[in-house]
Order: sequence, then structure tokens, then C-alpha cells
Amino acid sequence: MVSGYAKQTKLVEGENMKLYYHRFTVEGSGHFPHDMLRYDGCWPSTSEDVVSMDFEEDGMRRRVTLTTIGHKDRTATVARWQSFGWNVIHNEKGREVS
Repeated sequence: MVSGYAKQTKLVEGENMKLYYHRFTVEGSGHFPHDMLRYDGCWPSTSEDVVSMDFEEDGMRRRVTLTTIGHKDRTATVARWQSFGWNVIHNEKGREVS
């Protein structure tokens, strides 16, 4: 999946463009801040993460792993996630996709 996207993007934008794959996990309870997907340019890593995003039960904390691929080696915006009551608990360093 990742390699197909990377190959497609390289063909469109040029062979010398570097792409970075980044994964991070957030934890929180209550309403999931869906706008953060747009803000951080990410999406749920698995179908279980999609379910966890939208499953709200009183006070139940849940974890969601998110993925991004882009031309910058960037990380999650920790302070912004915290402003919505969610914490970034794992922020893996981005790695170059070939």
C-alpha cells in the first residue's frame, strides 16, 4: 500500500522527490477531533483505528494510530492534539519511503 502510493506520487511529481512515512498514536476520551486528520495530513492506520476513533463510551480512553506520507519529515502537532484533550503517546520518527 505505501509503496504503491509512493511510486504513483513520484511519477506525477518527479523522480527526485523524497517521501516520508510517519506513524503516531494518540490517546484520549470523548469526541475524537476529526479536523486533526486534515491539520496533520494523516489518516487512521487500520480499520480498528477507524472504529476506535468513532466509538465513544463515557470516560473510556482509547488509542488511535495514525499515518501520514508526505514530502516533509514532520511529526504530529503535539500541543494542538493536547488542546483537544488528546495526547500523542507515541511519535515515531519519519522514515524515507523508496
